[in-house]
Amino acid sequence: MNIAICDDEQSQLEYVRTLIQEWGMQNNIQTDLRLFKSAEEFWFAYKKDVFDIVLLDIQMNGQNGMDLARELREKQDKVGIIFLTGFADFLSEGYEVDAVRYLLKPVDKEKLFSALTAVFQKCKDKNKNDRKILFPLGAESIAVYENEIFYVEAFSHSTRLVTKESNIELPLGIGDVESILSSDKFCKVHRSYIVNLDAIKQIRKYELTLDNDDTVPVSRRLFNDVHRAFISYYKKEAVTK
Repeated sequence: MNIAICDDEQSQLEYVRTLIQEWGMQNNIQTDLRLFKSAEEFWFAYKKDVFDIVLLDIQMNGQNGMDLARELREKQDKVGIIFLTGFADFLSEGYEVDAVRYLLKPVDKEKLFSALTAVFQKCKDKNKNDRKILFPLGAESIAVYENEIFYVEAFSHSTRLVTKESNIELPLGIGDVESILSSDKFCKVHRSYIVNLDAIKQIRKYELTLDNDDTVPVSRRLFNDVHRAFISYYKKEAVTK
């Protein structure tokens, strides 16, 4: 579990880190912890790191924890948020950003352990159906949930991920991207296109319409394979639901 703790009090950072390390050892869960003394420090690392849980002090100098959480949700980040604060005044606002817990300081160990376990279980359940993939992006990496991807388009020396929120240019060939994606969820429909079968809204002869209303060509050679994959995928989904 990649966990960030953001608090402008050094003593709180150290205390919460010690508790999380104890929780990880008790539950045999590897924890990778990063400590931040401000929202600005957090955002600097956010470009590089992927977090499963973020523990936020609400009242910090500069951008406060509640505003940081709102910005995370605006970026469609599904990270588990746990608020830490000395005051209960912000409880109703915590629901706006789908916070897992709201813990009053001094942080109670058992309540923190319960919150961490809840997020861990939520991550396990989510990851059964939605993988988070790290794609290289120059000297950095970017994390993308598979369910967020509509399709992949190839160019001469790169590929483009078309997602629900943005288009992401990757320095990879389409074959490299295809090898990373789940083969039971994605289908190559053309030498330059891979589509998420769950995102197909309509299939016509030699063209697909996706949920974002983009159209993608289907090669004549692959049409029958694509149609079979589409039918097979939805039969499987109907059985599992």
